[in-house]
Amino acid sequence: MFINRKLIAATAAIVALTFSGMASALTYQIDTGAGWVNMSSLSSAQTAAQHYGPLNTGPGYAQSDTGFMWLHTNSNNGDVAWGTLLDVNRDTTSGRARVTLQGLPGSAYISLRDDGSEPGNISGGTLNAAWNWAGCCTDGVVINGMNGEWQVDVQLTSYTGINNWYFLTGDVNAPTQIALNDTFSVRAVNSTDVPLPAPAALFAVGAVALYRRRNALA
Repeated sequence: MFINRKLIAATAAIVALTFSGMASALTYQIDTGAGWVNMSSLSSAQTAAQHYGPLNTGPGYAQSDTGFMWLHTNSNNGDVAWGTLLDVNRDTTSGRARVTLQGLPGSAYISLRDDGSEPGNISGGTLNAAWNWAGCCTDGVVINGMNGEWQVDVQLTSYTGINNWYFLTGDVNAPTQIALNDTFSVRAVNSTDVPLPAPAALFAVGAVALYRRRNALA
């Protein structure tokens, strides 16, 4: 019986490419003290700085005496960024916050500063952020260059004028709020448990069947 060796080789190549694509997919996770759980980056057809712009003036995420953090993905080019927003405009309460982000990738850079030179600079993968804001205003930062694998450990060292901290996930227009402790971690890791897509699985089964039949007839 004739066995199409080229078909088997092509099938094997397709399966290999499928697994390769799976390995490069990233999963975002957060650990607030009870173990890692999956979350998602907020996605929009904007740069991270453009996305941040209207959040503190409304309608947006800003809430009085509340701190928000999130990941943002630009759906046009895949750029991933980390955002932080503190307090809300015109709520009359001032505040200050000292926050450490450790483990930022070497590609990370500050693309937006809400207020002058604050919150400082990234050095050796660490940002020791320091903010002070008046009652009229908000504060915050956008850090671009967050593509690839990384783990950022966060310490909310000290703060006044902020009563609650949340990390945002899900729908960019109506995100879910994950309550934060004073220490937590966020990471981007390669996905290893994504099921093989059905078409590729069928190709794989076919390749195995052809191989076994060839051996049986030999």
